[in-house]
Amino acid sequence: MNALRSAGLVAAVVLAPIGLLTWLCVRTGRWKTVDASERSERPTLYMTVLGALLVLAAYYEYSGNPAVTLIVFIILMFGVALALNRWIKFSLHLAFVGFYGLVLVRIQLGYGLPLLLLIPFVAWSRLVLLRHNVREVLSGLILGLSAAILFLTVGCASIEKRFLFHPSHRPTHSELAPWEENGALIGYSRIVESPKNIWLMLHGNAGQASDRMYPIPCFSAQDSVFIMEYPGFGGRDGSPSRDSFNRAAMDAYLFLRRSFPHHPICVVGESIGSGPAAFLASLAQPPDKFVFIVPFDRLRLVARDYAPAFLVKLILKTDWDNVEALSHYRGPVDVFGAKDDRVIPVRHAKALATTIPTSKFVLIPGGHNDWSFSNRVQIRNP
Repeated sequence: MNALRSAGLVAAVVLAPIGLLTWLCVRTGRWKTVDASERSERPTLYMTVLGALLVLAAYYEYSGNPAVTLIVFIILMFGVALALNRWIKFSLHLAFVGFYGLVLVRIQLGYGLPLLLLIPFVAWSRLVLLRHNVREVLSGLILGLSAAILFLTVGCASIEKRFLFHPSHRPTHSELAPWEENGALIGYSRIVESPKNIWLMLHGNAGQASDRMYPIPCFSAQDSVFIMEYPGFGGRDGSPSRDSFNRAAMDAYLFLRRSFPHHPICVVGESIGSGPAAFLASLAQPPDKFVFIVPFDRLRLVARDYAPAFLVKLILKTDWDNVEALSHYRGPVDVFGAKDDRVIPVRHAKALATTIPTSKFVLIPGGHNDWSFSNRVQIRNP
Protein backbone atom coordinates (compact mmCIF):
# COMPACT_ATOMS: atom_id res chain seq x y z
CA MET A 1 0.00 0.00 0.00
CA ASN A 2 2.83 2.42 0.82
CA ALA A 3 4.41 1.78 -2.59
CA LEU A 4 1.10 2.38 -4.39
CA ARG A 5 0.49 5.54 -2.39
CA SER A 6 3.97 6.84 -3.23
CA ALA A 7 3.53 6.01 -6.92
CA GLY A 8 0.19 7.81 -6.97
CA LEU A 9 1.70 10.86 -5.30
CA VAL A 10 4.56 11.05 -7.80
CA ALA A 11 2.13 10.64 -10.69
CA ALA A 12 -0.16 13.42 -9.41
CA VAL A 13 2.50 15.91 -8.32
CA VAL A 14 5.24 15.37 -10.92
CA LEU A 15 4.15 13.33 -13.93
CA ALA A 16 0.75 14.94 -14.45
CA PRO A 17 2.07 18.56 -14.63
CA ILE A 18 4.89 17.50 -16.97
CA GLY A 19 2.46 15.59 -19.18
CA LEU A 20 0.07 18.55 -19.32
CA LEU A 21 2.92 20.95 -20.13
CA THR A 22 4.17 18.68 -22.92
CA TRP A 23 0.71 18.33 -24.44
CA LEU A 24 0.10 22.08 -24.39
CA CYS A 25 3.52 23.05 -25.77
CA VAL A 26 3.41 20.54 -28.62
CA ARG A 27 -0.18 21.34 -29.52
CA THR A 28 0.45 25.11 -29.59
CA GLY A 29 3.69 24.71 -31.55
CA ARG A 30 5.96 26.03 -28.79
CA TRP A 31 7.87 22.74 -28.85
CA LYS A 32 8.82 20.85 -32.00
CA THR A 33 8.91 17.47 -30.22
CA VAL A 34 7.53 15.98 -27.01
CA ASP A 35 10.99 15.91 -25.39
CA ALA A 36 11.73 19.65 -25.84
CA SER A 37 14.73 18.87 -28.00
CA GLU A 38 15.60 22.51 -28.77
CA ARG A 39 17.76 24.29 -26.21
CA SER A 40 15.40 27.29 -26.21
CA GLU A 41 12.54 24.98 -25.19
CA ARG A 42 14.33 23.53 -22.18
CA PRO A 43 13.95 26.33 -19.56
CA THR A 44 10.16 25.89 -19.50
CA LEU A 45 10.58 22.14 -19.02
CA TYR A 46 13.24 22.55 -16.35
CA MET A 47 11.26 25.12 -14.35
CA THR A 48 8.11 22.97 -14.42
CA VAL A 49 9.99 19.87 -13.32
CA LEU A 50 11.83 21.76 -10.58
CA GLY A 51 8.59 23.27 -9.28
CA ALA A 52 6.88 19.88 -9.15
CA LEU A 53 9.86 18.25 -7.46
CA LEU A 54 10.05 21.04 -4.86
CA VAL A 55 6.39 20.44 -3.98
CA LEU A 56 7.06 16.71 -3.67
CA ALA A 57 10.16 17.32 -1.55
CA ALA A 58 8.24 19.67 0.74
CA TYR A 59 5.57 17.03 1.28
CA TYR A 60 8.14 14.32 1.98
CA GLU A 61 9.93 16.63 4.41
CA TYR A 62 6.70 17.41 6.22
CA SER A 63 5.70 13.74 6.44
CA GLY A 64 9.18 12.57 7.49
CA ASN A 65 9.70 10.43 4.37
CA PRO A 66 13.41 9.63 3.88
CA ALA A 67 12.88 9.74 0.09
CA VAL A 68 13.15 13.54 0.40
CA THR A 69 16.93 13.28 0.07
CA LEU A 70 16.64 11.31 -3.18
CA ILE A 71 14.34 14.03 -4.54
CA VAL A 72 16.82 16.71 -3.46
CA PHE A 73 19.57 15.14 -5.56
CA ILE A 74 17.26 14.90 -8.58
CA ILE A 75 16.45 18.59 -8.04
CA LEU A 76 20.19 19.26 -7.96
CA MET A 77 20.59 17.45 -11.28
CA PHE A 78 17.86 19.52 -12.96
CA GLY A 79 19.20 22.69 -11.35
CA VAL A 80 22.62 22.11 -12.92
CA ALA A 81 21.00 21.41 -16.30
CA LEU A 82 19.01 24.66 -16.08
CA ALA A 83 22.02 26.73 -14.96
CA LEU A 84 24.18 25.45 -17.82
CA ASN A 85 21.47 25.36 -20.50
CA ARG A 86 22.83 28.52 -22.08
CA TRP A 87 25.98 26.63 -23.06
CA ILE A 88 24.89 23.00 -23.36
CA LYS A 89 21.72 20.96 -23.75
CA PHE A 90 22.13 17.88 -21.55
CA SER A 91 20.63 14.58 -22.66
CA LEU A 92 18.10 13.92 -19.92
CA HIS A 93 17.60 10.38 -21.19
CA LEU A 94 21.25 9.57 -20.52
CA ALA A 95 21.21 11.48 -17.24
CA PHE A 96 18.31 9.43 -15.86
CA VAL A 97 19.53 6.09 -17.19
CA GLY A 98 22.93 6.75 -15.60
CA PHE A 99 21.46 8.03 -12.33
CA TYR A 100 18.94 5.27 -11.74
CA GLY A 101 21.18 2.54 -13.13
CA LEU A 102 23.91 3.33 -10.62
CA VAL A 103 21.47 3.79 -7.72
CA LEU A 104 19.72 0.48 -8.49
CA VAL A 105 23.05 -1.36 -8.72
CA ARG A 106 23.59 -0.35 -5.09
CA ILE A 107 20.27 -1.98 -4.17
CA GLN A 108 20.85 -5.12 -6.22
CA LEU A 109 23.06 -5.80 -9.21
CA GLY A 110 20.23 -7.42 -11.14
CA TYR A 111 18.12 -4.28 -10.86
CA GLY A 112 20.64 -1.75 -12.08
CA LEU A 113 22.84 -3.67 -14.50
CA PRO A 114 20.17 -3.92 -17.27
CA LEU A 115 19.76 -0.13 -17.16
CA LEU A 116 23.51 0.47 -17.34
CA LEU A 117 23.76 -1.95 -20.27
CA LEU A 118 21.15 0.14 -22.09
CA ILE A 119 23.38 3.24 -22.02
CA PRO A 120 25.05 2.62 -25.43
CA PHE A 121 21.68 1.95 -27.08
CA VAL A 122 20.03 5.03 -25.56
CA ALA A 123 23.00 7.15 -26.61
CA TRP A 124 22.84 5.74 -30.13
CA SER A 125 19.11 6.49 -30.38
CA ARG A 126 19.58 10.12 -29.28
CA LEU A 127 22.24 10.59 -31.94
CA VAL A 128 20.31 8.83 -34.75
CA LEU A 129 17.16 10.85 -34.00
CA LEU A 130 19.29 14.02 -34.12
CA ARG A 131 18.08 15.05 -30.66
CA HIS A 132 21.66 15.46 -29.36
CA ASN A 133 25.26 15.48 -30.46
CA VAL A 134 28.04 13.41 -28.89
CA ARG A 135 29.02 16.18 -26.47
CA GLU A 136 25.46 16.52 -25.16
CA VAL A 137 25.03 12.76 -24.79
CA LEU A 138 28.26 12.41 -22.81
CA SER A 139 27.46 15.46 -20.69
CA GLY A 140 24.05 14.04 -19.78
CA LEU A 141 25.58 10.72 -18.79
CA ILE A 142 28.26 12.41 -16.67
CA LEU A 143 25.61 14.58 -14.99
CA GLY A 144 23.49 11.55 -14.05
CA LEU A 145 26.40 9.43 -12.84
CA SER A 146 27.82 12.33 -10.80
CA ALA A 147 24.47 12.98 -9.11
CA ALA A 148 24.13 9.25 -8.34
CA ILE A 149 27.60 9.07 -6.79
CA LEU A 150 26.88 12.10 -4.61
CA PHE A 151 23.56 10.63 -3.52
CA LEU A 152 25.04 7.21 -2.72
CA THR A 153 27.83 8.72 -0.61
CA VAL A 154 26.78 12.02 0.94
CA GLY A 155 23.02 11.60 0.53
CA CYS A 156 22.56 8.11 1.95
CA ALA A 157 24.82 8.85 4.92
CA SER A 158 22.86 12.00 5.75
CA ILE A 159 19.52 10.18 5.51
CA GLU A 160 20.65 7.45 7.87
CA LYS A 161 22.08 9.85 10.43
CA ARG A 162 19.07 12.14 10.26
CA PHE A 163 16.47 9.45 10.80
CA LEU A 164 18.33 7.26 13.29
CA PHE A 165 20.15 9.65 15.59
CA HIS A 166 18.67 12.72 17.30
CA PRO A 167 21.25 13.98 19.78
CA SER A 168 20.83 17.07 21.92
CA HIS A 169 23.63 19.16 23.39
CA ARG A 170 21.94 21.08 26.16
CA PRO A 171 23.83 22.37 29.20
CA THR A 172 23.85 19.75 31.92
CA HIS A 173 21.73 20.44 34.99
CA SER A 174 21.25 16.89 36.20
CA GLU A 175 20.73 15.24 39.55
CA LEU A 176 22.84 12.40 38.20
CA ALA A 177 26.57 12.42 38.84
CA PRO A 178 28.98 12.61 35.90
CA TRP A 179 30.58 9.25 35.10
CA GLU A 180 34.12 9.68 33.82
CA GLU A 181 37.23 7.68 33.07
CA ASN A 182 40.58 9.51 33.05
CA GLY A 183 38.74 12.83 32.80
CA ALA A 184 36.69 11.78 29.75
CA LEU A 185 32.91 11.71 30.03
CA ILE A 186 31.31 8.27 29.73
CA GLY A 187 27.83 9.17 30.99
CA TYR A 188 25.93 9.81 34.22
CA SER A 189 25.26 7.68 37.27
CA ARG A 190 23.27 7.06 40.43
CA ILE A 191 25.67 5.31 42.82
CA VAL A 192 24.64 3.66 46.09
CA GLU A 193 26.80 2.21 48.82
CA SER A 194 27.22 -1.57 48.81
CA PRO A 195 25.08 -2.14 45.70
CA LYS A 196 23.51 -5.52 45.02
CA ASN A 197 23.71 -5.05 41.23
CA ILE A 198 25.43 -2.75 38.75
CA TRP A 199 23.29 -1.65 35.81
CA LEU A 200 24.53 -0.20 32.53
CA MET A 201 21.74 1.59 30.66
CA LEU A 202 21.87 2.36 26.93
CA HIS A 203 19.14 4.90 26.23
CA GLY A 204 17.05 5.74 23.18
CA ASN A 205 18.13 7.66 20.08
CA ALA A 206 17.07 11.15 21.19
CA GLY A 207 18.26 13.62 23.81
CA GLN A 208 21.22 12.92 26.05
CA ALA A 209 22.13 10.79 29.06
CA SER A 210 22.05 13.70 31.51
CA ASP A 211 18.27 13.96 30.88
CA ARG A 212 17.68 10.36 31.94
CA MET A 213 16.62 10.95 35.52
CA TYR A 214 13.16 9.58 34.75
CA PRO A 215 14.21 5.89 34.52
CA ILE A 216 15.90 5.92 37.93
CA PRO A 217 12.72 5.09 39.93
CA CYS A 218 12.37 1.94 37.79
CA PHE A 219 15.55 0.52 39.36
CA SER A 220 15.91 -0.91 42.83
CA ALA A 221 17.17 1.60 45.41
CA GLN A 222 19.83 -1.01 46.25
CA ASP A 223 21.38 -0.98 42.77
CA SER A 224 23.85 1.41 41.18
CA VAL A 225 22.92 2.72 37.73
CA PHE A 226 25.29 3.97 35.04
CA ILE A 227 23.67 5.61 31.98
CA MET A 228 26.10 5.75 29.09
CA GLU A 229 26.29 8.82 26.86
CA TYR A 230 26.57 8.02 23.16
CA PRO A 231 29.40 9.47 21.05
CA GLY A 232 28.20 12.74 19.55
CA PHE A 233 25.42 13.15 22.14
CA GLY A 234 25.36 15.66 24.99
CA GLY A 235 28.87 16.64 26.01
CA ARG A 236 30.59 13.54 24.65
CA ASP A 237 32.91 13.80 21.67
CA GLY A 238 32.55 11.60 18.63
CA SER A 239 30.02 10.87 15.90
CA PRO A 240 26.92 8.65 16.21
CA SER A 241 26.95 5.38 14.27
CA ARG A 242 26.41 1.69 14.89
CA ASP A 243 30.12 1.03 15.26
CA SER A 244 30.73 3.96 17.61
CA PHE A 245 27.71 2.96 19.75
CA ASN A 246 28.85 -0.67 19.94
CA ARG A 247 32.42 0.29 20.77
CA ALA A 248 31.34 2.78 23.44
CA ALA A 249 28.95 0.22 24.97
CA MET A 250 31.69 -2.40 25.11
CA ASP A 251 34.19 0.02 26.66
CA ALA A 252 31.65 1.15 29.28
CA TYR A 253 30.66 -2.42 30.10
CA LEU A 254 34.25 -3.63 30.47
CA PHE A 255 35.03 -0.59 32.62
CA LEU A 256 32.22 -1.58 34.98
CA ARG A 257 33.47 -5.17 35.01
CA ARG A 258 36.89 -3.95 36.08
CA SER A 259 35.48 -1.50 38.62
CA PHE A 260 33.03 -3.98 40.22
CA PRO A 261 34.60 -7.43 39.74
CA HIS A 262 32.47 -9.09 42.42
CA HIS A 263 29.07 -7.68 41.48
CA PRO A 264 26.53 -8.78 38.85
CA ILE A 265 26.79 -6.46 35.83
CA CYS A 266 23.43 -6.17 34.07
CA VAL A 267 22.44 -4.21 30.98
CA VAL A 268 19.30 -2.27 30.00
CA GLY A 269 18.68 -1.39 26.35
CA GLU A 270 15.95 1.14 25.58
CA SER A 271 14.65 1.49 22.00
CA ILE A 272 17.68 1.88 19.70
CA GLY A 273 19.85 1.17 22.76
CA SER A 274 18.72 -2.44 22.49
CA GLY A 275 21.10 -2.75 19.52
CA PRO A 276 24.39 -1.96 21.27
CA ALA A 277 23.06 -3.70 24.39
CA ALA A 278 22.44 -6.97 22.53
CA PHE A 279 25.90 -6.63 20.96
CA LEU A 280 27.38 -7.17 24.43
CA ALA A 281 26.05 -10.74 24.44
CA SER A 282 28.92 -11.63 22.09
CA LEU A 283 31.60 -10.85 24.69
CA ALA A 284 33.53 -13.59 26.45
CA GLN A 285 31.86 -12.61 29.74
CA PRO A 286 28.40 -11.35 28.77
CA PRO A 287 26.08 -9.42 31.09
CA ASP A 288 24.46 -11.29 33.96
CA LYS A 289 21.04 -10.13 32.82
CA PHE A 290 19.45 -8.13 30.00
CA VAL A 291 16.38 -5.94 30.17
CA PHE A 292 15.04 -4.65 26.86
CA ILE A 293 12.48 -1.84 26.87
CA VAL A 294 10.46 -1.04 23.70
CA PRO A 295 13.13 -2.83 21.63
CA PHE A 296 13.31 -4.12 18.08
CA ASP A 297 14.14 -7.53 16.70
CA ARG A 298 15.93 -6.34 13.56
CA LEU A 299 16.36 -2.64 12.84
CA ARG A 300 15.92 -3.23 9.11
CA LEU A 301 12.42 -4.62 9.71
CA VAL A 302 11.45 -1.53 11.71
CA ALA A 303 12.75 0.71 8.90
CA ARG A 304 10.42 -1.09 6.49
CA ASP A 305 7.50 0.20 8.54
CA TYR A 306 8.50 3.69 7.40
CA ALA A 307 9.91 3.27 3.88
CA PRO A 308 9.77 0.82 0.96
CA ALA A 309 12.10 -2.17 1.21
CA PHE A 310 14.21 -1.02 -1.76
CA LEU A 311 14.86 2.35 -0.11
CA VAL A 312 15.75 0.69 3.19
CA LYS A 313 18.23 -1.58 1.40
CA LEU A 314 19.72 1.41 -0.37
CA ILE A 315 20.10 3.68 2.64
CA LEU A 316 20.42 1.64 5.80
CA LYS A 317 24.02 0.72 6.59
CA THR A 318 23.35 0.65 10.31
CA ASP A 319 21.49 -2.59 10.94
CA TRP A 320 21.47 -4.13 14.39
CA ASP A 321 20.13 -7.70 14.38
CA ASN A 322 19.19 -8.36 18.00
CA VAL A 323 17.85 -11.81 17.21
CA GLU A 324 21.21 -12.96 15.90
CA ALA A 325 23.17 -11.14 18.62
CA LEU A 326 21.24 -12.91 21.38
CA SER A 327 20.98 -16.31 19.71
CA HIS A 328 23.62 -17.88 21.99
CA TYR A 329 22.84 -15.99 25.20
CA ARG A 330 21.51 -18.21 28.00
CA GLY A 331 21.09 -15.74 30.83
CA PRO A 332 17.81 -14.15 32.01
CA VAL A 333 16.14 -11.61 29.71
CA ASP A 334 13.15 -9.35 30.38
CA VAL A 335 11.45 -7.77 27.37
CA PHE A 336 8.95 -4.93 27.82
CA GLY A 337 6.78 -3.97 24.85
CA ALA A 338 4.40 -0.98 24.78
CA LYS A 339 0.92 -1.81 23.55
CA ASP A 340 0.38 1.48 21.68
CA ASP A 341 3.96 1.98 20.47
CA ARG A 342 3.90 3.98 17.22
CA VAL A 343 7.68 4.27 16.91
CA ILE A 344 8.69 0.62 17.15
CA PRO A 345 5.42 -1.36 16.92
CA VAL A 346 5.08 -3.88 19.73
CA ARG A 347 5.21 -6.84 17.35
CA HIS A 348 8.99 -6.27 17.10
CA ALA A 349 9.40 -6.65 20.88
CA LYS A 350 7.23 -9.76 20.81
CA ALA A 351 9.23 -11.22 17.94
CA LEU A 352 12.48 -10.63 19.85
CA ALA A 353 11.13 -12.28 23.00
CA THR A 354 9.88 -15.27 21.02
CA THR A 355 13.39 -16.08 19.78
CA ILE A 356 14.98 -16.07 23.26
CA PRO A 357 14.23 -19.22 25.26
CA THR A 358 15.11 -17.58 28.59
CA SER A 359 13.08 -14.42 28.04
CA LYS A 360 10.02 -13.12 29.86
CA PHE A 361 7.79 -10.81 27.83
CA VAL A 362 5.71 -8.12 29.55
CA LEU A 363 3.13 -6.06 27.66
CA ILE A 364 2.74 -2.60 29.20
CA PRO A 365 0.15 0.10 28.43
CA GLY A 366 0.99 3.32 26.65
CA GLY A 367 3.24 4.42 23.83
CA HIS A 368 6.94 4.32 23.07
CA ASN A 369 7.96 6.97 25.59
CA ASP A 370 5.46 6.14 28.34
CA TRP A 371 7.21 3.12 29.82
CA SER A 372 8.64 4.90 32.87
CA PHE A 373 5.22 6.13 34.07
CA SER A 374 3.43 4.66 37.09
CA ASN A 375 5.96 1.89 37.75
CA ARG A 376 5.04 0.14 34.49
CA VAL A 377 8.58 -1.20 34.22
CA GLN A 378 10.47 -2.66 37.15
CA ILE A 379 14.14 -3.30 36.41
CA ARG A 380 15.37 -5.98 38.77
CA ASN A 381 17.91 -8.78 39.15
CA PRO A 382 16.92 -11.39 40.02
